[in-house]
Amino acid sequence: MSFAVCKALRSRAAAVCSPRCFSGVTSIAKLQRRWDRLEGLLQRVERPRLESIEFEGARYQLPVPAMPTPAERPSEAELAYWGGLFDGDGCVTMTRKTGRIRLTLGQSVRGVDLLMRLRLAFGGGVYRSMDGTGYQYPSVCWQICGTGMKQAAAWLATSSVMKRDQLHIASEGNVEQQQRQQVADLLSRMKQKDFVPQHVDMSWPYFAGFFDAEGCIQVPSSWVSVSLSIGQSNPHVLHSLKDFLLAQSMSKWHIHTSRGSSRLGCTDFKDSKLALEQLIANGLQRKLPQAQLALGLSPESHSAVRKELFQLTGQQSRYRRVGSEVADLAKQIHCLRNQLRRCTFDDKAEALMRELAGRTSERETRQLAYKCRMVSADLRRLLFEGARLRPL
Repeated sequence: MSFAVCKALRSRAAAVCSPRCFSGVTSIAKLQRRWDRLEGLLQRVERPRLESIEFEGARYQLPVPAMPTPAERPSEAELAYWGGLFDGDGCVTMTRKTGRIRLTLGQSVRGVDLLMRLRLAFGGGVYRSMDGTGYQYPSVCWQICGTGMKQAAAWLATSSVMKRDQLHIASEGNVEQQQRQQVADLLSRMKQKDFVPQHVDMSWPYFAGFFDAEGCIQVPSSWVSVSLSIGQSNPHVLHSLKDFLLAQSMSKWHIHTSRGSSRLGCTDFKDSKLALEQLIANGLQRKLPQAQLALGLSPESHSAVRKELFQLTGQQSRYRRVGSEVADLAKQIHCLRNQLRRCTFDDKAEALMRELAGRTSERETRQLAYKCRMVSADLRRLLFEGARLRPL
C-alpha cells in the first residue's frame, strides 16, 4: 500500500472521530452512527504478520524449532499449574487421515513467555497461529507431537482435570487406522460441555494455571473492590473450583450461567484479595501483573489502578472499559440508586428517578463518545505501525 493511500486512510479515520465532534451536546444517535463507521474500519484492519518473538532478552524467529522433551519431569506444583493451564487453553487433536495426535496451546502475542516456558518444560515448538486484526493481537501456539508428545501427555495427565482422559489417549501415541473413528468419537464426546470428569483434584497451583488461561481481574468503576471471574462452557470444573474455594473459607464465590456458558465469580473485596494472594503464591504467571496491581487497590488509588489495569487488558476488552469521566458518573448513579432504595417519600423518589434517568442517559452518551475517541486513536496508531485496511 502506497504512502499516499495510508495517509488518506489515517486522515479518514481521524475525521470520523475528531475532538470537535464531541463539543456541546451530541445526540446518542449521531454518536452511534459514528461508532458504526469506526467499527467498520476497525474490522477491516490487518496487522503486519508476526515474524519473531522476544523471550528473556533474546529474539526468536518464528517458528521456534521443536526441542526434545526434557529428561527431568517438572515438579508436582509445576505440573499442577501446567495442567490447569492446559485445561483452560490446551487442545488434544487427532488427524483422521494419519492418526497423528498432537497437543497444542494457544496465546496472544502477549503470552509468548508462557509458551516458551511450556516448551522448556515439555519440549515442542512455538508457531505462528493467527495474524492480528483490529480487534485481536496476533496469536501464537505451542505444539508437540511424536514421541515427545506421548511423554508430555503422560505428565500433564497426572494433574489435568477436564482433559485428563484426552491426555491419556494422547499418551498412547498415534492411532492405528482401524481405531481412528472410535478415538475421534471419544475425543469429540470428551470435549462436550456436559462431559463430567471422573477424577477431580483441585489445588492452588492448578487454580493458578486455570486462572491464567480463563480468569479475569477487574476493578469496578463505581465502587472500590476487585472482581474476579472465570468463564467456561463446561460448568463442572467451575463447581469443583467453587467447592475448593468454599473449603478454603471463601464463601462469596457464585456461578452464573447465560447463553450456554458458565462463569464463576466473586465481587467481595476480602475474598478476591485472599484468592489473589494464594494465586500469586502458587505460581500465577500471565496475570501476575494485574493481580499485583489489584492487591494495591485502595479508595485513594482506585482511578490509578483502573487505568493501569486497562493497559494490561486484551484488545477485545479495550472498548468495554469505562472511561474516567464515565466512571465518575457511574459512581453518582450508584449513589442515586442507593438513595432511591432507601427513599420513603414519593416526591423525593420521583425527583431521584428523574435525576437517575438523566445521569444514565449522560453516561451512555459519554461512554459512546469515549469509545469513538479510543477507536479513532487506535486506528491512527495501527496504520502508522504498518497495518492496512482490507479492501471492501
